[in-house]
Amino acid sequence: MQAVVWCRIGDDSLVSLGHGDVIGRMGAAALVVDDARVSEAHAIVSLRGGALHLLALRGRFRVHGQVRAEVEIHDGLQIELAEGLLLTIHRVSLPPHLLGVEGQGLPPQVLGGTTSFFLAPTPSLRKGWAPEAQVWFWNVDQDWRAQVQGEQPRPWRQGDTLQVQDYVLRAVPISLRAASVPRTRQDLAPPLHLSACVNTVQISVDREAPVVIGGLPGRLLAELIAFEGPVSWDVVAGELWSERDPGLLRRRWDVTLSRLRNRLRALGARDDLIAADGAGQIELVLRPQDAVTLRDG
Repeated sequence: MQAVVWCRIGDDSLVSLGHGDVIGRMGAAALVVDDARVSEAHAIVSLRGGALHLLALRGRFRVHGQVRAEVEIHDGLQIELAEGLLLTIHRVSLPPHLLGVEGQGLPPQVLGGTTSFFLAPTPSLRKGWAPEAQVWFWNVDQDWRAQVQGEQPRPWRQGDTLQVQDYVLRAVPISLRAASVPRTRQDLAPPLHLSACVNTVQISVDREAPVVIGGLPGRLLAELIAFEGPVSWDVVAGELWSERDPGLLRRRWDVTLSRLRNRLRALGARDDLIAADGAGQIELVLRPQDAVTLRDG
């Protein structure tokens, strides 16, 4: 019960990638590419509209000779990450339902690769393995495993439950369509204009005079604009801080993101401008009437 693509670069071994997995040079990437022409976070696999897509992050890629920022993944597709560096899609698996997790205060969320569960400050899932987590989930091919800290690993199948202190987690099926990120999101909120450089973002709501967001909130917003798609929170955090302690890094991230959300809310921006899926992925959600420009300096 997992949406997976099996792929390889050149003659390397096949690897499996799922929703939220990053391709790039950084060590935390699901598919590490040892090539200077490839960005640290070059592209990301995303489940959208019931299909797996590859979205450009820090880099671009070519399909049939055309530069692309997004492509739907299918069997046999070849994606050129850099000249002569081919990512070949061998097989895509899209089951009708994916395995998810839910609990009190934790809406149903799809598992994707290794995932950590935290009780505090609120029940939440984060992509990747974190030593301070209370529970870890991971997959071996199409089979899922769960491990409560201090206990032995166990199979994790639809209908299973596990208890952490007084908190109960349940394994639930989530339809492929419900698990997908919508291709477009629209509402009646006023249009936005975002003008970004490295450290600040000017934002204008409904053509009002622009207001500058600076400091760490401004840098965070500028990074989300630059990534142009969903990305793991720790990838963005790595651009803001050199901190390697996962717990401290997460606290800095949560405080800065909260400050940014409060600043945007005070300016009258819609609440869903910055969307998080609860499993570690975050993105800037823009509508057709919104506009983004990039500034030098």
